[in-house]
Amino acid sequence: MNTFLVALISIKPFLNEAIWPQIANIFNIIFLICAFLSICFLRKRQISLSAFIWALGLPILIFFSQNHSINVYNSRQQALTFFTYGILALVIIGEDRKFSQKLVYLITILSLFIGLRALYQEFIGLPYIMSNYAREEITKNGFYAWELIKQKRVVSWFLSPNILAGYIIMVLPLNFFCLVSALKSKNRIRAIGFIFTLLINFFALAFTRSMGAYLALVFSLACWWGVFLAGDKNKLKKSVFAAGGILLILVLVSIFMQRANCFVNFNNPQNSVMQRMYYWRSAARVIKESPLSGVGAGNFGIIYPRFKEPAANETVFSHNSFLQLWAECGVFALIFFIGMMVFYFSQIKKKNFDLLIMGSLIGVLAFLIHNLFDYTFFIPQVAWLWWVLVACSLRLGENEDLKDCFLDRKFGLLPRGIMAMLIVGLIYFNFLNFNEAKNINKAEKFLKNRDFEQAIYSIKRALDYRPNNDFSYYLLARALRGHEEAEFCSLVVDNYKKAIKLNPQYAFYYYELGEYFMRYGKFGEAQCFLKYAVEAYPTNKLFLIALDKVNFVFAEEE
Repeated sequence: MNTFLVALISIKPFLNEAIWPQIANIFNIIFLICAFLSICFLRKRQISLSAFIWALGLPILIFFSQNHSINVYNSRQQALTFFTYGILALVIIGEDRKFSQKLVYLITILSLFIGLRALYQEFIGLPYIMSNYAREEITKNGFYAWELIKQKRVVSWFLSPNILAGYIIMVLPLNFFCLVSALKSKNRIRAIGFIFTLLINFFALAFTRSMGAYLALVFSLACWWGVFLAGDKNKLKKSVFAAGGILLILVLVSIFMQRANCFVNFNNPQNSVMQRMYYWRSAARVIKESPLSGVGAGNFGIIYPRFKEPAANETVFSHNSFLQLWAECGVFALIFFIGMMVFYFSQIKKKNFDLLIMGSLIGVLAFLIHNLFDYTFFIPQVAWLWWVLVACSLRLGENEDLKDCFLDRKFGLLPRGIMAMLIVGLIYFNFLNFNEAKNINKAEKFLKNRDFEQAIYSIKRALDYRPNNDFSYYLLARALRGHEEAEFCSLVVDNYKKAIKLNPQYAFYYYELGEYFMRYGKFGEAQCFLKYAVEAYPTNKLFLIALDKVNFVFAEEE
């Protein structure tokens, strides 16, 4: 059972939830069933109340953010994700040290395949696409893919180079200290394997050309150096780490030179520094409006257009996870998270340090620094690994002969019972999500093939499982539009309005409904909804043009 659970936890970074939502739901269900068995029947050690509060406090605050949420469905989905993280951390903390050791080693080994795919993209995949596909073919669904190909930035199995880099900066320190451990134990085969993996991942990180991730890794290593090596008299050890640091800085300079146009050319509208400044200002405006309660977990991307700077790109993330946590869940969630990290580092100081703890600790710190200017905290494919490293570093340093504040039989029964009930609930909601995603996926395929009757049937099936998803009603409105294209259909309007009721801040619903009214000559209704669209997204030129057209019609009639 333990071996299976270790393998299951380790493969999560290969599952891209945005591309394979159904597979991700199946994975979550299997993991939660294993966690239930581990907690209820197979656990050797019981979890203390302090660990219970530490791991589940943030998910509870995220869950209650739905009370002030502008989209309850999104907030519940986020709560579901973070409760799963909490259960993951508690399962690892409750297992023995060997479990964490196996987990760290397997994660490091599997990272080789992610790195190899990144190198394949750099040397084979991207050049092949550039030479065999026209720009028009690549950009027909947007310019994002073209920009990545043009800049030769790899993604492996992740959605973006920065997300991949956020993963690699956590596994690289693990990789290095696993190598040091193998060298100390004089295991040559293992050492050669870790050297190969380290080199592959190092080059994969370089080919992401992610300045933010490199800065985060350099700063985390500098912090670790200052704390652990400042007083060390071993000159060889210092020389090795200094050489590694210099190598990282040289690669950082190389990346900066390759992408200087994105950082120092402030006339470039896609300047990364300026775009992040725009995102942070928008996040600050959201916080100013709702500092205590936030707008609900998972909703920054919905409210963002209302506060968007004219020159800023569209985004669903603030590119600063701490600001986004505050904007979405309120100041108390941010305070709790900071307290959670303070508690974590205070516990780490008391631990018996070994090489694997150091690797985990640097990875944890690099992730936190990276999230000052990125958003991997909200990407399950990467955040999962961070929660694993946090829990493993706590568990690896425990002295088996001493009482640990996270492992204590006194409070074992109550947390275990609550966790079991929580896991059952999480399994149920993942089952609902699986069936909803399956039917939505079918509906989108039917819509693409203009089979509107089958699309409508699939969407209604999805609504049977999750009736509060605004996107399902929106999709149903689109399917009905295609089915009843020849004449105006009140059912189309009804479903748009249901989507708007569930997600009243989303500007595009208002725009599409206004455009639908305009198509059939109902200019009064069109004007009303287009005004709402402009209020929700005042910098969108398309919305302003559509509203001007309607206003012009009214002016001519007068």
